[in-house]
Amino acid sequence: MLNQNELAPQFYVKESKRGMILKALLALVLLIVAGGAVFFILQNKENVSVVEKYDEPWRLVPEKVSRSGYLKINLPQGVGASKEAISFEPKIEGSWQNRGISLVPQAKAADNFLFFKPDSPLELNRHYSVILALDEKTELKADFLSVEDPKISNIFPLENSEAPEESKITITFNRPMVPLTTLSQVEQRDIPVEITPQTAGKFRWLSTNVLQFEPKERLLRSWDYTVKVKAGFASEDGLKIEAKTISFQTRKLRYNLEESFSSGGSLVYSQPLIISFNQPVNLEKTKSKISLFDKTKNQKKDFILKYTQREVLEDSS
Repeated sequence: MLNQNELAPQFYVKESKRGMILKALLALVLLIVAGGAVFFILQNKENVSVVEKYDEPWRLVPEKVSRSGYLKINLPQGVGASKEAISFEPKIEGSWQNRGISLVPQAKAADNFLFFKPDSPLELNRHYSVILALDEKTELKADFLSVEDPKISNIFPLENSEAPEESKITITFNRPMVPLTTLSQVEQRDIPVEITPQTAGKFRWLSTNVLQFEPKERLLRSWDYTVKVKAGFASEDGLKIEAKTISFQTRKLRYNLEESFSSGGSLVYSQPLIISFNQPVNLEKTKSKISLFDKTKNQKKDFILKYTQREVLEDSS
């Protein structure tokens, strides 16, 4: 009769063979699917187009435009329309501006954009139309909504709050600040944000209007932080963002003595007094802040301060 230890190796061998069979079947299915996809592409290669990551759908004008910003007219590829062929409903008084490539991330695409600056802010939350006449009978038309001018919506952690040291600093804007197509490249650009105290980490755009600072390790413990968003940010439609500064704290150092006393504020004479903290502490610096006083003799007492140790019993002991 076999004992349990003799049966165990046989069981695992059977399971291993079954896993190998399943993996082989899965590989065969994937090979068939991949082959079919390649065959389809080869048969339809003239109709297949490659879409780059982060590509945005073409629009004559963005869906939303800051009421005081520029109107960025995106001409269709290969269409050299004149400014006289473009009109607005209702009519908007203003002038065409030579903004160049300052609002266009790709220099080669600058010729496809025209920029119109209204003389006065558009009516808030109103729909407008841009009409591009291609010829006497053909025109393209697109609507857009005028919205609030760009500003900082929030900075997290919030002003005067206490935050865990594992927090990330996040700045949200109410309007797009960077093109969707350049999110991956923007990480390397200089960001006009100053964080005090200086903390190792990096900025990255989570979306076109959310910027986040990720500490390399964590924020400094028990520290007063200041986040200063300096002048230098400009929205996609060319408007500058007003500077803003907030302050917050990482978790303050706190301690607890209650767990040391079983009841009535008393201890067994040989029992150590345990002080628990909400975060790691420096033993030597902390010792200088603690004193033990003998009320009976009305004098200070010496003590030994050390980190608590956990004893783990092994099965064999």
